[in-house]
Amino acid sequence: MREGEPSHTASWVAFLRGLASLGRAPVSHDPYAVRLLGWPYAVPLRLGGVFPRVSRGFCAIQDALDGGRMRHFELRSAAIDAALVAFSREHADATLVVLGAGLDARAYRLKDVFARSIEIDHPSTQPTKRRRLEQAGIASDHVTFAPCDFSDRALVAVGPPSLATVANGRALVDVLAREVTGDRPVAVVWEGVTMYLDAVHIDASLDALAKYLPSKSLLAVTYLAAKPSKALDIAVRAAGEQFRFYEGSERFADRLKGHRFRVTEDTGDTEWNRRFLERPTRAGVDLAERLAVAIREG
Repeated sequence: MREGEPSHTASWVAFLRGLASLGRAPVSHDPYAVRLLGWPYAVPLRLGGVFPRVSRGFCAIQDALDGGRMRHFELRSAAIDAALVAFSREHADATLVVLGAGLDARAYRLKDVFARSIEIDHPSTQPTKRRRLEQAGIASDHVTFAPCDFSDRALVAVGPPSLATVANGRALVDVLAREVTGDRPVAVVWEGVTMYLDAVHIDASLDALAKYLPSKSLLAVTYLAAKPSKALDIAVRAAGEQFRFYEGSERFADRLKGHRFRVTEDTGDTEWNRRFLERPTRAGVDLAERLAVAIREG
């Protein structure tokens, strides 16, 4: 985490989403990425927009060289979007909640699907995103910005009022109590966050969600199902982050069940490649990050 700036990992993932959008046939299109990124990440994306043939060729070469690994984040985004759109068909007036929003542009890309969104993120980085939204002329009137640090248990778990505010952040339970009202289901996205937390903070967040989300609400959460490779671990540490949590799919489903969330779908690179690219996963592509889609039971 960089004080006052999005993390390098958040910027890198947004960059890859933007890069994928410049490809010949993107499965997930994020036109906002380049407008939310700062230097130096935005530079190649802007050049790619000026020279589309070059950018498409680069994407094709990259896909061939890395066996499709770079498409993981594009596919992950597409899988979450598909779950959200399907959920909205049953709950047209649902609110979208994005936990650890970072540079995610889902609230703006899916504005026609969710008329109201809540972005919950670190209090030191959220102002930067809001400033970039304003500079880019991206309307955010439909979005509520709520600061919260998921790595600080005092801002996540139920606790004394004196612990509810730290570094201008609000406890997650406080945010949900204020913003999630009524009995209409809510769609929650928790993408690319849990692997950087420990089990205590994950459980505290799930406790808060279980306490305030109405029955039949959706939770789309990604997690590491296996220990990451040493190379990936080194790369993440170099970016200033650290992997803290991984858990097998069955155990993670049990963890969610313990907080009254029933997993209805659990997918990863193998399923996403078949679904969106209509091809089998190439050897070594699966990055062990999976998406669990769960429903809040009464």
